[in-house]
Amino acid sequence: GLAMKGGPYTIENCAVTLHVNATDGGTVGGLSGLNYGVNTVKNCTVDFSVSGNSEYAGGFFGSVNGTANAIDSCSDIKIENGEISGGFVGRVSGGNLNATNCFAQVDIENAREYVGGLLGEGSYLLSRCYVFGELKSVHNNAGRIGGLVGYGSGTIGQCWTNVEITGGDLAGGLGGMISGTIYG
Repeated sequence: GLAMKGGPYTIENCAVTLHVNATDGGTVGGLSGLNYGVNTVKNCTVDFSVSGNSEYAGGFFGSVNGTANAIDSCSDIKIENGEISGGFVGRVSGGNLNATNCFAQVDIENAREYVGGLLGEGSYLLSRCYVFGELKSVHNNAGRIGGLVGYGSGTIGQCWTNVEITGGDLAGGLGGMISGTIYG
């Protein structure tokens, strides 16, 4: 990824291909592992894979303490053995994942807790986003798994998914365990 920590950042017109072998529950992302503040990704494509054991993993950011904006961007990710994982962001705290006109192709295997096609855990505002792929839990009683969001609250508008979900004690095409507003 881009060798950065902190933020806020605006990343535009980029293409990144990266494989990470995570160890000891690391925080990993295709662009950056851990970020703070408001981070914007615009017109970017990330091809990202993670093997090993990660605590937070996401196509763009592993964990964001603040807000992550994704505009006209896409990710193609493969995550194995992720604790909290998402196609764009693993976990957002203290802000939102705001995604507009975005696409994620996901293959998340051996998931352990919160897993989503775009966001593993946190607050969100998702508009005109599409997710395709597979989300697989370690076993049937593990976590919240959703086509867009694993666990969180926010607004979903004009989004759709085509995902195959295996396992999870709470699983759904849009969200594993979500609250808020959904409109067509």
